[in-house]
Amino acid sequence: MDYINKKHEVIQVLLGHTSSVWMCLELSDGNLATCCNDKTIRIWFNDIETKQYEPLQILSTDYDEVGEMLETKNKILITCSVFDASYEVQFWSIENYERIGIVEDIATCGCRDLIQITDDIICVNGSRDEEGLQFISISQLKKVKHIKTFNDNKIDSFYRAKDGTIFIGFGEADYDNMNSPNNYGSIKQYKFDEKNIELIEICQKEKCHDFPVLGFYELSNGDFVSFSKEIIVWK
Repeated sequence: MDYINKKHEVIQVLLGHTSSVWMCLELSDGNLATCCNDKTIRIWFNDIETKQYEPLQILSTDYDEVGEMLETKNKILITCSVFDASYEVQFWSIENYERIGIVEDIATCGCRDLIQITDDIICVNGSRDEEGLQFISISQLKKVKHIKTFNDNKIDSFYRAKDGTIFIGFGEADYDNMNSPNNYGSIKQYKFDEKNIELIEICQKEKCHDFPVLGFYELSNGDFVSFSKEIIVWK
């Protein structure tokens, strides 16, 4: 990127996927992982000498159209579906790129958020109304808790800050009338009780947005951004 002259140069085009690519993740070994609607995860080798990526391996997810990925501290790649093609979370070893486990019956309509809560616990936020949060143990490869709703609200966004704080965004929307006075977005902040696998509420911001809160982002200075129809920066 040349920010002064506002120009950029394409360094490389990676070809191989046959459908829409949903995510690209840089792994701890320096390689890239990409996931796609073509039901594959592709691993691209980072050649330091040529400064190019080369096809390394194709991981078949069977019938799962992967849309979310994360890597754990112990070098496990976790993937889950973005659509209702499957209801699984799959686990892969980054050391040999082999699948080491599957947890089934996770989300009936795909996953909106895949978040690591602790070294052993991940959380999946289902995309269907009131489907809620499902907590999964990495070591046990099984679900350990399911929280369906929070105060009768579906969870539109779920985020874990660097200090472990949990933010949940929700709200109501009339998509036929985007400016309806009944539309709103709210935020709740939680801390995670690892022993009991529970979320303990710290504070909330009711109807701070004009539309359901669709996501969060933590800035380098410690501030937070919540985004909906508008973007709000929080101290």
